[in-house]
Amino acid sequence: MRNITNQFEFDVQKMLANRLRNTHYCFGNVSFLHNESDFLTISENGMVTDFEIKRSKSDFLNDFKKPRHQFMLDTYIKKDCKGILGRVANRFYFVIPTDLKDKIIHVLPKYAGLIIYDDAGPKTLIKAPLLHTELHPIQWLMNPNYYMYQRFNIRPITNYPKHIVL
Repeated sequence: MRNITNQFEFDVQKMLANRLRNTHYCFGNVSFLHNESDFLTISENGMVTDFEIKRSKSDFLNDFKKPRHQFMLDTYIKKDCKGILGRVANRFYFVIPTDLKDKIIHVLPKYAGLIIYDDAGPKTLIKAPLLHTELHPIQWLMNPNYYMYQRFNIRPITNYPKHIVL
């Protein structure tokens, strides 16, 4: 049996998955892009949207201790994609209960969108800005070796010598 926190998050993930059912890939509680995501979607062409589910204002504020927020802020301000592919999703949303809206909306960062939810389901209140237009290659995202390349800042070989056949 799930504990209450996990059940709460699972219920919200189900609501999001139901709403975003036309998205190519949906994942709950996954480590992608050097982050742990509560919910993540990837379109067929490689656009990644990250959703962070929050239950309280303190939970929301604690999330800013994570380094990904600095990456997203830098990307939003500079609109510079160099070196961020594999680190920052194309869009980022906070997902909160409707009753938290008034406590959160004035401290919501400019790089984030806001989705509120209640028993009726999720509703986009503020659309997340496009942080960058770089597409995340699906074959990299689905390949565990991609993370090794990213972790050690190694780029996969794309121009193989002619005598090597893959």
